[in-house]
Amino acid sequence: ASIYTSEASVLALSIVLLRLAGLFQVFDGLQVVSAGILRGVGDTRIPMIASLLSIVINYAVAKYTVDYLQKGHIGLALSNSAVSIVNFAILFFFMRRKLDGIEGRGLFSTFAKVTLASAAMGAVCLLLSDRIENYLGMDGLIARLINVGVSVSVGVVVFYLGAHLLKVGELTQLTGAVGRKFGARFRRSR
Repeated sequence: ASIYTSEASVLALSIVLLRLAGLFQVFDGLQVVSAGILRGVGDTRIPMIASLLSIVINYAVAKYTVDYLQKGHIGLALSNSAVSIVNFAILFFFMRRKLDGIEGRGLFSTFAKVTLASAAMGAVCLLLSDRIENYLGMDGLIARLINVGVSVSVGVVVFYLGAHLLKVGELTQLTGAVGRKFGARFRRSR
């Protein structure tokens, strides 16, 4: 936000909104995957009902936080986060019942490992971006592009290495699939 304004109240509000948006993104991703799984096993009714219920919850929480608690934009962001959490909880409950349970310990283990790798990636990106900003400044488009390009590239490498060191099984599967795909193309091009 500091790229666009130096007004302290806007910067303070954007910090809170970004935190709430981060919370929303996690649970929104989880509910999208859960709804996809339910649809994949032939159950379209539960995701539809959960979506309709989400609309009602979103309106109720937004109305309460904005009108009665006077939270404004923060109330709207909080409403979105609450809806994604409730929607995921509903879908997860029915997904577990439909699939006769899921490997909770395995999922939690993978989630914890990916969270650690993501935290390392975020910390490195933040530190690197700060260093680049101190060195190049943020006045021109080229400086911003370099900052984002280098930070994201290094972040991807850090995440991969962290997930590899933590032995995230899905990473091995992904690496193998990519290797087979590009290996086959490389062999054909010779």
